[in-house]
Formats: sequence, C-alpha cells, structure tokens
Amino acid sequence: MSISKDELVDVANLARLGLPEDSLDKYTSELDSILNYVQRLSGVDTSNVDPLIHSESEDYTPLRLDEQNNLNEVQAFRDDFLDNAPQTEGHFFKVPKIGD
Repeated sequence: MSISKDELVDVANLARLGLPEDSLDKYTSELDSILNYVQRLSGVDTSNVDPLIHSESEDYTPLRLDEQNNLNEVQAFRDDFLDNAPQTEGHFFKVPKIGD
C-alpha cells in the first residue's frame, strides 16, 4: 500500500494536524511504512490461534451488577469526600477561577 502527499495532507486536515510543508516527505514515508506493516499483518494466518480473551474465559472479569445504592451510604461517602476539600459550595468542589 502506498500513500501520496495529497492523501497525507487530506488525512492531516481531517485530524486537524498542521504538518509543515518541509516535513511532508518524511511523514509520507513513515506513514507508508506503517501502512505496509499493517498490510503484512493482515496477511498472517490466525485461523489456528486461540483468542486471548473472550467472555467464557476463566480469567474473564464480569462487569459489576447494576444495583441501586443505598442513598444514605452515597450521601455519607459524598460528605466524607467533600470534608477533605479546601472549599466547597453545596455538594460541589469550589475551585479558583482559571480564565475570564
């Protein structure tokens, strides 16, 4: 697979990257090397390779159950957490203003 300078500029514009004009050859070459490597990897036969992780694995960590928490416990946790803050306002941290 090969990539042209124009394609590189298009991708850079989509990614909102400002590439200097004098570096386009370097970046084109590097991206071309990466794409060629990925193309080589896609040709590897993995049909006899077992997946490393899947939902039935013994090492699978399930997501926690979506359970409703006790409101009093949540409020106590929040209050303990806010007690350690230098300044609070209601149930929120109060921080210095950064910008205008």
